[in-house]
This record gives sequence, structure tokens and C-alpha cells, in this order.
Amino acid sequence: MNYFKGKNKEFSFRDLIYKALIFIGTVGVIVYFLPRDGKFNYLFDIDKPWKYGQLMATFDFPIYKDDQVVKKEQDSILASFQPYFQLDKSTGKEALKKLKNDYQTHLRDILPSSDYIRHIEKILSEVYRAGILSTEELARLHKDSTSAVMVIDDKLANQRSIDKLYSVKQAYAYLLTADTIHYRPNILRQCSLNEYLSPNLTYDARRTETAKEEILDNYAKEMLKKKESIEGLVNRVVETKLASALKTQVTLENKNISAADFNKMFE
Repeated sequence: MNYFKGKNKEFSFRDLIYKALIFIGTVGVIVYFLPRDGKFNYLFDIDKPWKYGQLMATFDFPIYKDDQVVKKEQDSILASFQPYFQLDKSTGKEALKKLKNDYQTHLRDILPSSDYIRHIEKILSEVYRAGILSTEELARLHKDSTSAVMVIDDKLANQRSIDKLYSVKQAYAYLLTADTIHYRPNILRQCSLNEYLSPNLTYDARRTETAKEEILDNYAKEMLKKKESIEGLVNRVVETKLASALKTQVTLENKNISAADFNKMFE
């Protein structure tokens, strides 16, 4: 019996040492990974040149832009924005239909030959295919330095340079001067060709504003990503400072415990 009691004491003592080593090792690992205060070993003055060599951050962080810079970037993005216009094909068809009817009623008495009416039909079709804007609308686009627009034709949007578009006034001038060798402008003026010219491109405010909002939303999302990354940086700094403050404020009480109580801590 005494033999077994000695054995039990020996095993209990070994077990106690083993658990103590585990405890010490665990505490050591925790202390090792606790954040430590870093000391900034540089002296500097705000708005003064940096006196030391290159200083590299150990982590990435964004630099916030002020409101004026953000506004300037948004304006720059929208400077190349292309507004949307709806193409109305029926406008050109109605104009050509009216021209043919008028030719039968009175234009044939003005025009020297049928070649004139075919020429007018050809040029009218050409300018309507290119697109006609109101004179005021085209002037506004030039004032805004808009280089191109998006033309919606059968639910499909295609880019068109405004240099290829006509105002009503430009379309009329082109009708008179497209071929002055074969067709005399003074005869064409007698036909009141301005009556067959109407804008077939109308500004689509809803589609334009939606497209603008999408562009600015994408810009805002990029800014938000940068904001989230800097918030993560702030959180890391706060956590480090909090851990440092706890280490300086919290102390452990010394307490004597028996071997039996120590064993219970690991049960």
C-alpha cells in the first residue's frame, strides 16, 4: 500500500509540474503577442520640411481629399459626360411625305426638272439620318464643350459627334449649297425648304440624369472604399492604445493557492 501511495505522490507531483509548465507557457505566449507601444524617435514641426531620411509606413493608408478637390474631380468626370437624346424617325418620314405631296400640288411649277425634287429628297434623308437638333440645343452643347452625345435609336444608344449633327439652320443651309453646280440655290429658296426641317433629336432628361447619377455613385463608392480602409487604420490604433492603457492600469493581485486549487484550474 505504501508503494502505491508513493507512486501516487510521484505522479501527482509530475502532473503538477506539467500543468505548471503549460500555464507558464500559455502566459508567455499571451504576453508575447500583446501589442507594445512604439516610440516615435523623430522630432518635427508642422508645416516645416522633414529633416530626416525617408520614413516608410508599415501599412497602407489613404489620404483624404478636401471638398474642393472632390468637387473638381466630379466636374472633371462630368466634363466628358455625353447627354442622351431620343431619335424620332417619324419626323423625317413625315417631312418627306409632305415634300412629295407639295411637289404634286405646286412645287413642280417652281422646279425646272424632276431632278431637283430627287436631289431635295436625298439631302433631306441625309440630314435626318445624321440628326437634327434645335438651334438653341446645339448652341447649348457647344457652350458646355460637349463633344458627343448618346443617340437612342430603337432602345439602343449610340455615340454621335456633335460635329456630325445639324441644327435646323445648318440643315437648311446645306440643302441650298450641297450641290450648287447642278442645283441653283436661288431656285431652291423659292421652295420654302425650311418647312420640311424639324428637330428629330430631343433631349432625354430622365436618361441623362440617371446616367450622371450612376457615374457619381461609382465615384462615391471608390471614395467609400478609401474611407473604410482609413477607419480600419483608426480602429487598429485605438485597439493598440486601449491595450496599452489597460496594461498600465490593471494589476494582478497576488494570491497563495494550494496544489489542489492549482490543479482545479486545469480540470
